[in-house]
Amino acid sequence: MSPEDFIYALVPDAVQIDDIVLTSDYGKIRFGIRALTGSDFSHAALCTRPGMLFEAVPEGVMRCSVLGTFAPRPEWIRVLRPKIPLPPNKDGLRVADYAEALYGRAYSRRGAAASRFPILGTSRDGSVFCSQLIAQAFFDYGAPLVPGKPTAQIYPGLLLESAEVVDVTEDCIRKLGSTSDADLYNEVVATARQELPGAEMLMNRSAFEAVRKKMGQDLPEHIYSLTDLAIWLSQEFHTEVVKRSDPKILATIESEGMFTWYEAFSAKVQNDAVVLELVAKAAELVADEPINREIQALLDDLSEAIPIGEASLAARKTTAQEYAAIATRTGLQTFARLRDTYQRQYEDAERIHKAQMRIVEALRQRTPKGSA
Repeated sequence: MSPEDFIYALVPDAVQIDDIVLTSDYGKIRFGIRALTGSDFSHAALCTRPGMLFEAVPEGVMRCSVLGTFAPRPEWIRVLRPKIPLPPNKDGLRVADYAEALYGRAYSRRGAAASRFPILGTSRDGSVFCSQLIAQAFFDYGAPLVPGKPTAQIYPGLLLESAEVVDVTEDCIRKLGSTSDADLYNEVVATARQELPGAEMLMNRSAFEAVRKKMGQDLPEHIYSLTDLAIWLSQEFHTEVVKRSDPKILATIESEGMFTWYEAFSAKVQNDAVVLELVAKAAELVADEPINREIQALLDDLSEAIPIGEASLAARKTTAQEYAAIATRTGLQTFARLRDTYQRQYEDAERIHKAQMRIVEALRQRTPKGSA
């Protein structure tokens, strides 16, 4: 029998918004970063939504799941929390708002290397690297993590030395064994290996680069991502340059296959929903059967995921409502198309969530095996 493998994984409901997560892993690049920075950590991410981390990775600046975040060694994962709560600042914005504004930016390999060796020079194309993203968000909010240090020179390990945070790792991680905790262990690893977020970001980056090439000098220099583009369009919708660019932008995004990609993803989600609804129906039909250890484990796992699912659903609803309002206010074709896309994503997510809740409720009705 082979020895059991262990991982040290985040507990989703223990990680809070504004928490900073430092991690590392095996591999030459990770080893190189640790060696050159003199730290155990090669990557940093920020919790900006319940159950979600925000990070800069080679695919771009994107979100990942707290559930799928782990390290193979206990010294390679840390959770840092601001010493004092950070409410909205004078502009009504939180740290997460400043971070999320960078969604879709390109990853800066040069910047990551220059954080430790400034002689290499920083990037000037709007790209960012992991710890810079976090440091910049806190700086823009008004609570710099390393006062006096340029955000472009803050590498992951340096965040651990910040006097503005406290280490809460013990409250936020759990040790999982490949045998003793097989189901949860496999779920965490499978979540970490999901290719969807990275594939979506690569698609977004490709669409943006096509738009930038198509628009040429009509696109302001400070636009570095689809997020930046959307902000510009929503603010300058009344100008002639935006009015003539709108149909051109929509046609370019369409030709790059972005909406086709989302439609294919929606079809997959709907198929998944059908399966879950059938499972829910089956669970409801046998709700009077006793609960055994395997069913209890399933119930525990599903119950743990409920808060994350509800938070994700709420975020999708907000996004859909925001784009609906922008489409109405601006009258731009691009926003009308995005409105429909995000509304469909919300409806798909709602269908999945409702099916999962039906399963949970059916399982909760069961009585323990052997009880009267």
